[in-house]
Amino acid sequence: MEVSDGTRTPLADVVAPRPWSRRQVLHRGRIVNLVSDEVDLGASGTVTREVLDHPGAVGVVVLDDSDRILVIRQYRHPVGRDLWEVPAGLLDVAGEPALAAAQRELYEEADLRADHWH
Repeated sequence: MEVSDGTRTPLADVVAPRPWSRRQVLHRGRIVNLVSDEVDLGASGTVTREVLDHPGAVGVVVLDDSDRILVIRQYRHPVGRDLWEVPAGLLDVAGEPALAAAQRELYEEADLRADHWH
């Protein structure tokens, strides 16, 4: 990407969280909450943003000895269809590391345990 001064810089997202001064839960759901945050953007001032607060999730790409990827069919209500997808699940167990959640989901959804994790 070329910047206005003519230099080139890699095009990449930057982790740059902004502090928020107030959070109000507008709706508490089973999986996600709708929240309203007052976010400090520094010189640009403070803004109010409504966001979905999600616990996070994991997905597992499983390769067999022939480099085939495991997919499972699951019903997804938002699209009203059975979809083929990799095993996945929520980070909804308090304090559970992502790797442990991925291992749990693989076993729960496909009755498999992997020999190697990367």
